[in-house]
Amino acid sequence: MNRVPLVLASLACVLGTTACSLGTTARMGTGIVSHTVCTAVFVSGIDGDAAYQAALVPMPAIGAFDWGLRYRVDRPHRRVTTTLLGGYEETASYEDGAGCQSHPGGHPAPLPIDADGAGPDVVAPTSAALQSAIDGAFAPTASGDGQRTKAVVVMHHGVIVGERYATGYGVSTPVPGYSDTKSVMSALAGVLVREGKLDPMAPAPIATWATDRRHAITIDHLLRMRSGLAWDESLSGGADDAARMWFLEPDMASLPLSRGVAWTPGSRWQYASGNSVVVARIVRDLAGGTGDDVLRFAERELFAPLGMHHVVLALDATGTPNGASGMLASPRDWARFGELYLADGKVGEQRILPEGWVTYAASPQSDAWVGYGAGFWTNRGESEGARRRRNWGMPEGSFFASGIFGQVILVDPADDLVIARFGWSHGNFGGLEEISHHVGAIVAAVRGAQENRASKGAM
Repeated sequence: MNRVPLVLASLACVLGTTACSLGTTARMGTGIVSHTVCTAVFVSGIDGDAAYQAALVPMPAIGAFDWGLRYRVDRPHRRVTTTLLGGYEETASYEDGAGCQSHPGGHPAPLPIDADGAGPDVVAPTSAALQSAIDGAFAPTASGDGQRTKAVVVMHHGVIVGERYATGYGVSTPVPGYSDTKSVMSALAGVLVREGKLDPMAPAPIATWATDRRHAITIDHLLRMRSGLAWDESLSGGADDAARMWFLEPDMASLPLSRGVAWTPGSRWQYASGNSVVVARIVRDLAGGTGDDVLRFAERELFAPLGMHHVVLALDATGTPNGASGMLASPRDWARFGELYLADGKVGEQRILPEGWVTYAASPQSDAWVGYGAGFWTNRGESEGARRRRNWGMPEGSFFASGIFGQVILVDPADDLVIARFGWSHGNFGGLEEISHHVGAIVAAVRGAQENRASKGAM
């Protein structure tokens, strides 16, 4: 990716030569730093400076102003405050059960402190080939930059057959999934469909949309990124809608809910994080209407049945989950989420997702060139994106949750396999090309081990 235009765009924005203002850009940048460092320190329990260097400095809009950014970690009060050039201060604070919350223009009250516990031992890979394939995901690249991989978990037939963690990470470390959260929102919407509270093909239950062109927007449109809502997700370093929603809006859903339609709902695909936050608002409302209600609902209906014990689902000031990028969980928890989709939405005999929901989520759209289903990216069909990823090594018939910086939860039904990878990649397509090669190597190692066992059994 050519970063020069992005840096120039950021500089132009800051110098006032574009529509975005200095204040807006500075608030957004300091908000991103505070939230990222807060999450690293108080949720994941990792070094904040290392997270800042790995995740943010390589981003043109942050790296260009690294010299003027200063952040302060307040451990007793569990908050991080960032300033740019001594001003433009933004704060994020950690709250039990809700992760780190941004506080645009405000200062949160102090919160109590509690400790995190340790988890069980790391599972060594079950074969030398699998060990080599997993190690490859941590190896330096030809450029010497490294994969920046922090965790890999491989589950085969519902059992962990190999995992590895970078220094400072472990089996209980909550790691950010970023846009993997969109797949979780798709699952929670599926639970509501199973309960008969939501019809994915009916108009979305948003009262303010009922009297205009937005009345035609369905849950299906929102999950498939086909709502038609006017939205800018350029992530160029300027004041695009996605960054504004995450870091400047106490009520995140208010931004996408206020937008008109740029084209007829259902007629066109466009990736927009605002869609997922609208789904999160609907989930919150149908779960009871408050942040506590939606967290209890998610724990009761999804996380507890799957055995996901290290989940943090961030809420905004209204109690709406950040359904686009706000969930953290341990790498094993994320892998267990993938297992739900191998089991057709069931845990044992308990049905979590409605029958057919997994196929629905993984089914490609004919005109989505990137290969996108309903809350998941898919390697099925003949889209340009699916063909490219299969050529890179992802198995045919697989689908995956994907978050920025290379957070991938791959579901491979043909091999009964889940591969969960987390890190801070900044390569092509968020490191997805390299990650796909490593996924292919892991799949080949698992298949090889299975074939060896089968041949020995036949002797």
